[in-house]
Amino acid sequence: MGKRRAVLKGWGARSRRRMVCMAQNAGAGSTGCSAPGEWRASWKPVIQGASVQQLGSYRCDGVDVHVLIVAYARQTQGNELVGGINQLVPSDWWQSGAQTTEHLALDERRGHVVHQAVVTRDGESMLTLSWYAVDGNPTVSEYGVKLREAWSALTLDAPDSRGYVVSVASRSSSLAALHEQARQAALALAGES
Repeated sequence: MGKRRAVLKGWGARSRRRMVCMAQNAGAGSTGCSAPGEWRASWKPVIQGASVQQLGSYRCDGVDVHVLIVAYARQTQGNELVGGINQLVPSDWWQSGAQTTEHLALDERRGHVVHQAVVTRDGESMLTLSWYAVDGNPTVSEYGVKLREAWSALTLDAPDSRGYVVSVASRSSSLAALHEQARQAALALAGES
């Protein structure tokens, strides 16, 4: 357990560096990206009791990019990745039918499923990708998260449970342009999961 906490302690610093690299890499060959700063989205994920939480926003080619990375080294009732009040994205997006699943290709051979939400509010289009990973295995299923965490507990190992959100928003960009910005940010995060 001590080893897992040491890994997560260093993970927070790596996550901050990864967010800076995402902004720099996304800006390659374009007009560039701003440095990551405070979360600026009109909504905010609800996260309780995380061991590590990194969230921030940057702007790239006129598109606002918002990123959340959250990890739980030790979970207790009410302080767990799946359960309690935690919501990676607002629940009303599910109820409105705005959220679907899609395959995120990491390269020619690898990929995984993510939740995708497309919402338009006050003339702004927003596309959000979210997923979980337990012990490096990505999933969108809350049941899948709980099953993998239970397996870790049965093998007397503390699970490494993480949640990821990439949200992009713009008043003028096409949905295809938003999807590409979200894909680039999600690819940068793929090394974390």
